[in-house]
Amino acid sequence: MRNGDEENFFGAVVSGSALEQSVTLNSVALSARETAIIEVSLQGVTTLPHQVSVSLNGSSIGRLVFNGQARTREKFEVPQAILQEGENILTFQSTNGPSDISLVDSIRITYQHSYRADNDWLSFTARSGEAVTIAGFSSKDVRLLDVTDEREVQELAVSIEQTKDGYAASFAASRASDRRLLALTESKALQASNVKADTSSSLRLSSNAADFVIKQPGKSG
Repeated sequence: MRNGDEENFFGAVVSGSALEQSVTLNSVALSARETAIIEVSLQGVTTLPHQVSVSLNGSSIGRLVFNGQARTREKFEVPQAILQEGENILTFQSTNGPSDISLVDSIRITYQHSYRADNDWLSFTARSGEAVTIAGFSSKDVRLLDVTDEREVQELAVSIEQTKDGYAASFAASRASDRRLLALTESKALQASNVKADTSSSLRLSSNAADFVIKQPGKSG
């Protein structure tokens, strides 16, 4: 499909036959009160109007209606309980006759993640005063970093407890505002390939005088 300056490659064909697309989700908080958001983008193939019904795990969540060879995007809000841990099946089916053909462009699911580490790390937000326990770590060497301000990362104290399936880290957010946090084990901490001191330049010294200064790319100063 030609799509101007946009991406020209698309996914599976949507037609009158039901098309299933699988999306795998981990650590779904099934009891969360917030709704999940299903974002679907389709690209029209035929020049006729399109009507495409969308179902998630057997439950109808809505439809996309658009015209011709346009690309459309729709967001559907669904109860978190419709989601499943692991494989989730989205089903697409055209309902405007045999010439109603389009292509899957993208599928995005935004959902509430439980306080459980994925592969020994978890990025999350904690509200002020909220007590949080993160389970699922394979090691007791858990570090908790406040990355709200990436220029001023701070390490926070955590309490570690062994559980039946590994280790859990607990803490209470004490700051006055919501914080962005990162919890990970020592094995997941990345190492810098090279570290050296930054030597300040002398450009600000009064003994320097120039009408024009060019900074060479890749040089500190």
